[in-house]
Amino acid sequence: MLAEELFKLIEALYPLSLQENYDNSGPQVIPENSDIRTALLTLDVTMDTVLEAERTGASLILSHHPVIFRGIKSILPGDPLSSVIMKLIKSGIGVYSAHTNLDRVFCRKLESVLGLKHIRVLFGGETLEDGRVTGFGTLSETEPVSLRGFLENIAGKLEAEHLAYCGDDDRVIKRAALLNGSGGKAVAGIAASGEVDCIVTGDVGYHAAMEAAAHGVAVIDAGHYHTEKLMLRFLMDELHECLTKNGHDGEIRLIMSTQSKNPFKVYFRQ
Repeated sequence: MLAEELFKLIEALYPLSLQENYDNSGPQVIPENSDIRTALLTLDVTMDTVLEAERTGASLILSHHPVIFRGIKSILPGDPLSSVIMKLIKSGIGVYSAHTNLDRVFCRKLESVLGLKHIRVLFGGETLEDGRVTGFGTLSETEPVSLRGFLENIAGKLEAEHLAYCGDDDRVIKRAALLNGSGGKAVAGIAASGEVDCIVTGDVGYHAAMEAAAHGVAVIDAGHYHTEKLMLRFLMDELHECLTKNGHDGEIRLIMSTQSKNPFKVYFRQ
C-alpha cells in the first residue's frame, strides 16, 4: 500500500485539523520505499523501536508521540534525537505520528475500558461530520464505590503495577474526570469546579495534588504510559476496520511494538 494512501486514511480517522497549535502530528520522516507492507505501532519513537522496525521488516513506524516535536536546529553526533533521526533515514524507515488529534478521538475510550458511564467531554468538545464526539478528557459516572475499590478497578483494567494517589481510602466515588496522558496541569481547575469526586490522569505535580486535596477531591496518577498504552490497541483496531472498509484488507501488516515501555520503575526501600 502506498504511504500517501495510508496517510490519507489515517487523517480521515484523525483529522490534522484537530491537533493543538503546539503539536506536530502527521508525516515526520518519509519512508524510502513508498510501498508500505508492514507498519509498527508504538507510543514513542526510540532507538529501540527503530531497531525493532528493522528486525520486523517494518518500513513505517506509526507513533502517538511525534519524534520531531519541537524545532530541530541541528543534527549532532552523540545527541539521542539526532541519532534516532539519522538511523531512520539510513534504514529507510518512515514515521507518521498521530498525537493530539488522536487524543481527541480517543478521549471516550478510556472511560469505556474502565467501565464508566459517559456524561460529557471535559475540554474542546466537538462533533465531527461522521458523528464522532471528540475532545480532551471526559466526565464519567460510576456506581458508588470507595476510593480503594476504584483504585483496584483502575489498576486492573490498565494493567498498572502501581498507582500514586491522594485522598481518603474510604471516600465514596460517584463521578470522576478522566484524562489520558499528561493531564496534571488541568487537575487544579477540575477540582475547583466541584463536579467530581476523583480525577484520574498522568503526570500530576505536587502542588496540583495539594490543591485538589484542599477541595476534597481525590487524585489518581495512573501515569502517562498506562493511561495511553491501550491507545495502541484502539489505533490498531480502527486502522484494521478502516483498511477493510476501503478495500485494502491484507495489503498491510500492522504489528504492535514490544519495545514501547514505561520508562519509570518504583523502588521500595527494604
